[in-house]
Amino acid sequence: MLAMPLLLLHLVFFMEINAVEETRYGLEGQSVCLDPRGQPPFDSAKWSHEDENIISNNNINPEFEKKINYYESNYTLCIKTLAKEDNGIYTFSHEVKFKNIHNKYRLKVQAAVPKPALNVTLEQVNSSTGVCIFTVNCSVQYNTKIHRLQSECNKDGCQSAYKTFSHINITISSENGTLTCTSNNHVSSKEDSRVIEEFCFSGFNSGHQEHTNYPVWIVTFLVAVLFIIIIFCFVARFILTRHKNQPRVIQSQPLEQPSQPRISTSSAQADSYENIDSENTNENSVCEEESDKVRTIYCVLDPLPTSEGPGAMDQPHQTHTVYSVIQRPKV
Repeated sequence: MLAMPLLLLHLVFFMEINAVEETRYGLEGQSVCLDPRGQPPFDSAKWSHEDENIISNNNINPEFEKKINYYESNYTLCIKTLAKEDNGIYTFSHEVKFKNIHNKYRLKVQAAVPKPALNVTLEQVNSSTGVCIFTVNCSVQYNTKIHRLQSECNKDGCQSAYKTFSHINITISSENGTLTCTSNNHVSSKEDSRVIEEFCFSGFNSGHQEHTNYPVWIVTFLVAVLFIIIIFCFVARFILTRHKNQPRVIQSQPLEQPSQPRISTSSAQADSYENIDSENTNENSVCEEESDKVRTIYCVLDPLPTSEGPGAMDQPHQTHTVYSVIQRPKV
């Protein structure tokens, strides 16, 4: 009979007391800190991961030196640069009056969720009756899997939808004419949104008029194209006008009297003309050829007096111009 009370007393003093397991989440690549959940000092304190000791009596396992930060003052353990292999149970153990206390953490490392894709499919649109029915599809690719959520909506909004997957949650909501698709887990959250007026007609309060809202980039592109076309037209017109109105300069200078001028004169008041060959021009005319491509020669001859005698000086002088077109031989 005496052995039974001693056995019970032994179990009371030397039994292990296991605390409730707590789940903690950590963002992949970041850090997470675990506290001992008690008031120091602690006797025989140690941290372990699964079956491997990390800290024992303030001594750090060399395999974890680069992976953790340990604060002896409060026995806090911080795991750095979290990765999938850091998942598991972390236990802080110590003794209190010959009792073994175990505080456990289940660490779950999660990657940040990606931005969801929100797609809208129009089912029925009628501006005269004010009907706009569409379907919202929200999809998220996470851990090589694609998770989807769908909701039926109208011009006034959507009925909220929510779904929990293995490592991610997806929510579809609407507020003030804006649709929002949200993906989140315990360590991150991302969202995508659309304005209902972008794809559904608007202006029901002003005579049921239908309005189409085009994306900003389309409007910007069309304006830019129109601007380029206008500039091109102005430049082309300027070049053509300048080419047509380009002045042809004829230089004139005093000419020496020819020893034997070849002039055909019909009368005293008539103009004189002469055809001049391109290869045989005399010294009495000033001829200029504009370019190698233009086969035209302009010549200016000295004015000829109409008659001799006392009254000849009273008569106005006339300038005679010879215009000849010469065909160059083809090479």
